[in-house]
Amino acid sequence: MEKDLTLHWLSVPGYEKVLYFKQPSVQLEGYIAIHSTQRGPALGGTRFWPYSSQDDALTDVLRLAQGMSYKAAGAELPLGGGKAVLIGNPNLLKSPEYFHAYAQVINQFKGSYITAEDMNINTEDIRLIAEKTTHVVGRSDKSGNPSPWTALGVFYGVLATLAFAFPHRDLSSLSFAIQGVGETGFHLLQQLVEHGAKNITISDINPEKVARIQSRYPFINVADDHTLLSLPVDVLCPCAFGGILNAHTLPTIQAKAIAGSANNIFLDLEKDPQRFHEAGILVAPDYIINAGGLINVFHEFNNDLDPKRLTVEVSKIGERLSRLYQAIKKTEINPFTYSLNQIIGTF
Repeated sequence: MEKDLTLHWLSVPGYEKVLYFKQPSVQLEGYIAIHSTQRGPALGGTRFWPYSSQDDALTDVLRLAQGMSYKAAGAELPLGGGKAVLIGNPNLLKSPEYFHAYAQVINQFKGSYITAEDMNINTEDIRLIAEKTTHVVGRSDKSGNPSPWTALGVFYGVLATLAFAFPHRDLSSLSFAIQGVGETGFHLLQQLVEHGAKNITISDINPEKVARIQSRYPFINVADDHTLLSLPVDVLCPCAFGGILNAHTLPTIQAKAIAGSANNIFLDLEKDPQRFHEAGILVAPDYIINAGGLINVFHEFNNDLDPKRLTVEVSKIGERLSRLYQAIKKTEINPFTYSLNQIIGTF
């Protein structure tokens, strides 16, 4: 353990463990939060982002860790929920020494927290982390990048959502808006195009990603993030940050259905789901629709790398959403709250 590593365990109501860590020699700083291990070890990825403050980073890691508990339970996996965030610019700070130091922090949890990829973490970073800890999944020599599996699960979820919201219409007759075309958003875009979708608009904060997609799919439309949310499309697919569905954005959203990979899609978990339900907008619960990557790394965790079995398990995301939509069809309860109440009952 490096001499300049600082570990500060925080007491946060509703969470089993929360750790703040900092190691100035490699410019390492961040948080790891475990929401619950009641169902099994807490598995959740590491997010690398230039947060504006420690408070912002802490808020994000807590929301994400809780969401992972719900996601694991919704996917019927024997896992708990945890998450990690690294504070800083990933383009400037990444190095073997950085990730080796971070791996030593993960080891402090003695297997109760298992990490994987998340925003701005790739398979090379995972390889470096795995050199110093065994508590990591998504390795390139095993299941690899989980994003394609997350996207596949979202695609099955989109199909289930469309079948409920737009019966008797196929993909070619519907319009889509995808916010965020990173790893998962790009793979979702591919799935939609390959299955006949033609009217698609995208947005992303990275102009290089947008340019690559336009060169590959010249028919794709482009908008900025603000404009994208207010487009008169049939389906909005948020695949970037959460919290975009809230009292402020609700009046501007014209989509009839929302289904994407972003975590913590609602800003206010108590009020926003019902607000959107009463506005007649069908929202696929994020902790159900985006569980494909978690299902993938769980299979790696169990040393089961059979892609056929994995595909079957990921396809069940669509089946879960279909059952959920049918269950709330004749009620005034929104799908998010209904399913969350069922999940919380399993803890």
